[in-house]
Amino acid sequence: MLGTLGLLISAMTLLGGTLLLASPASGPEVTQTVRLLAGAVFVSLGSLTLLYTVKNWWRWRRNYKAALSAEIESAESRVQSA
Repeated sequence: MLGTLGLLISAMTLLGGTLLLASPASGPEVTQTVRLLAGAVFVSLGSLTLLYTVKNWWRWRRNYKAALSAEIESAESRVQSA
């Protein structure tokens, strides 16, 4: 559940940041500067969220596979001893 939520949040922030950065920001107006900075913040936030979500998913997957293989080995040893 949290992995899916993390991917959703990262996709939304990356998309929002990209849209803010894609708008023309060549003028000296303050609002354009704020939009540029907000876009950069959203892109970095989305990238970090995506990175940590994938890292946690990868760690969970590795631990799940290790636990599953240990359980299979345990079950095989019980069958051989019986």
